[in-house]
Amino acid sequence: MSNYLQEIVVAAGERKLDVTRVHGNATQLTLCAKPSGLVEVLVCDNILEWFITLKDERTGDELFSERCEHYATEGESRAELEVQMRDTVITVVDAIRASDLRIGTVDGCETLELHDADGDRWFEIWELFGE
Repeated sequence: MSNYLQEIVVAAGERKLDVTRVHGNATQLTLCAKPSGLVEVLVCDNILEWFITLKDERTGDELFSERCEHYATEGESRAELEVQMRDTVITVVDAIRASDLRIGTVDGCETLELHDADGDRWFEIWELFGE
């Protein structure tokens, strides 16, 4: 298991999330979304991509899924990208645990949105990173 994935697994354990090894080369983190729903975060080992899926808590039906990839845009090294991905996954998990989550629409595309605890605003989860 790569260092970044080990660090994600340790962080998930500290947060008491369900952690499952999947297909031998990926790890799935499972957490409850508020007000209802189940979020699965699948992190690949040795490939700089991960997936986030929102499922109906009762039926297990997939409501939303997105692939997230980390690649060099300004000459970042592999080590820098691994740290970036680790930090991104942990930040997203922490934000979902702390906020209500819903599926929104931006420019005709579905996206995950978090509720701003300080106000009455919903924002795309990727705004956590200035995107």
